[in-house]
Amino acid sequence: MPETIDGTAFKKTSHLKKILKKTKDGGLLLIVGGDFKNWKMNDIKHLSNICFKDIDFSNSDWSGGRYEGIGFINSNLSGANLSNVTMPHILLRSTILENTNAKYADFSFGQLDGNWDASIANWDLSQAKLKNFRFSCGNAESNGCAFNRQGVIITGADFSNATLINFACGTAIGRPQSWIMRLLP
Repeated sequence: MPETIDGTAFKKTSHLKKILKKTKDGGLLLIVGGDFKNWKMNDIKHLSNICFKDIDFSNSDWSGGRYEGIGFINSNLSGANLSNVTMPHILLRSTILENTNAKYADFSFGQLDGNWDASIANWDLSQAKLKNFRFSCGNAESNGCAFNRQGVIITGADFSNATLINFACGTAIGRPQSWIMRLLP
């Protein structure tokens, strides 16, 4: 079981820096709750083995950092700057990615799953690496991926060996998403 930490106690990035020592030993941390809106997460250039649950990271800046084995569950990354990040093995579960800049991000070996309440509208994945990325979406409200997928930008993104499970099955009215259909053979 991961060590669980109350994220509502954190008021600035320096508080998160203090827990880095715990993650260097390979232990998994679960940080639950908190308001990290507008935080400059790129002040912490490296994080690993941390999962954030029920946290508001809207308009936060992660640009240029390396964050291995990081997860976001029921979290809000709307408007966040994830440009040029290296986030191998990222987990995006039921996470809001609306208007998120992920240009040149490396999400290799990561996974997007979740439920219908999430949003990836206007998610900019231009030139992003999604090698061996898994889009794992069930057919039910509890395990389907975000319905709001309008305006996703994938220009030049690398989807080599990506797995698409039920992702292209359509919107609420059953029409296939044209942006993801271009990825299929």
